[in-house]
Amino acid sequence: FFHAEDGIREQPRSRGLGDVYKRQPLDYPFETHEQSLEDRILVMYTDGITDVMSEAPSSLLFGKEKFFEALSLWHGDNPQKIIKNIEIALENHRNTEPYRDDMTLLVSKFD
Repeated sequence: FFHAEDGIREQPRSRGLGDVYKRQPLDYPFETHEQSLEDRILVMYTDGITDVMSEAPSSLLFGKEKFFEALSLWHGDNPQKIIKNIEIALENHRNTEPYRDDMTLLVSKFD
């Protein structure tokens, strides 16, 4: 989540990815949390976003920190503009390096 007013990032805590990838019994006690979405921006993305590589010879990942920095720059904009700006940041990062993974980015703003 990002706070729409100031761009402060808030990441829900979890027990880790191990719970997601293991087969669990039908009565597995998943943790649930409630969170107010008022004045927040919900961002969901796949690793294809953070795994975009720059051109050789440096070949650097776009990475989570660069992704979160880019999001915080445009926290006050509408979701369409945020997505467009992330697309531009990815294009600038990769230059002519091809995309190697599928990418999904969902941005929703709650007033």
